[in-house]
Amino acid sequence: MAGENSLKERVYRCVSGFWVGSSMGALIKGWSPDKVFQKYGSLSENTSGKAIVDAWQQVPGKVTDVVERTKLIGQAIIEKQDRIRAEDLGSVWYRILNQENVKRTLQPYEGLLLEMIRAEIPAVEIGRYCDYSGLNNFACACFPIGLINACDPEHAKEDAENVGRLYQTAGSSGLKWAVVAAVAIASALDPRATVDNVLENIFRLNDSDSVQREISKVLEATSQCKSFEEIQNVFNSFYQAEGIPYAMSFCKETVTKALSIFKFVGGDIQKAVIFGTATGRDADSTASLAASISGALGGSSGLPLEWIRWADKGESEDPYTFKHFSVNSFSEELYGAMDKRIHKLQAYISMLNGMA
Repeated sequence: MAGENSLKERVYRCVSGFWVGSSMGALIKGWSPDKVFQKYGSLSENTSGKAIVDAWQQVPGKVTDVVERTKLIGQAIIEKQDRIRAEDLGSVWYRILNQENVKRTLQPYEGLLLEMIRAEIPAVEIGRYCDYSGLNNFACACFPIGLINACDPEHAKEDAENVGRLYQTAGSSGLKWAVVAAVAIASALDPRATVDNVLENIFRLNDSDSVQREISKVLEATSQCKSFEEIQNVFNSFYQAEGIPYAMSFCKETVTKALSIFKFVGGDIQKAVIFGTATGRDADSTASLAASISGALGGSSGLPLEWIRWADKGESEDPYTFKHFSVNSFSEELYGAMDKRIHKLQAYISMLNGMA
């Protein structure tokens, strides 16, 4: 049995945080913060989030597009048993996806990207044809990139910049934000990691001034907050975009909110799920990213088993997913790929030591 804070257990917590955060967040995805408050009240008065959890468990589960993208990225890693490149992910798209499951589980523009893959355009060139350069489609789904690069945030950055080119063009703001997410996961898996040094690695390895300014601005504005209600008021003052496609789903908003929640809860995975969900707007993306980083850090006791079972139930009932994974099966297969990579690196180091 893996230890309570072993790498295997932290992978499981990372995956479960993502799965449950996305599933619970889907309950109120697209809601305004005011609507969330009117329906469920203030979390400063109900810190357990019981009203939200009860409502989530009374409705059918749902696999969101962000989970489906994550499963595709994870599938490429599982097949390769190592770090992946854009072409590896493109190969999975080519063999597994069809227009029906894209239509049912992803977004309309991804059907166009799939047709370009089928036309054998190089995967690293396809993202330039996506119209939404700052969208969080890859950034909020790329945590398997961080997992396979556990404790190696430099390579997590490199892989996010390459694999993400299937979704968005090289150098775009969306990929700069994806680096934030991948580096956060890889850094959090370090056994010496703390909330503060996860954030330090993000700033050290991200080369976008605008990304760093945005994160710094909101972290500073929320640093004195004593309750989630105060945090939400800060978010509301910065993020109110409406009237354009995917107005609620740009990285600038969702990734920054997720990091702010991660810091506020000190890596507590259960609070990260609840608070991320309660932000409304693109709640599934915010909650899943905040909770997956918190789970990777391993600083709390994990999620209630009934939450994980409920998220698994929704996944198992989805007729359109390209492949069914439970939280346990996905984390086990990803950990298997990570373990294989670790053994390859150990063999390489042993060889070099023998030559010294």
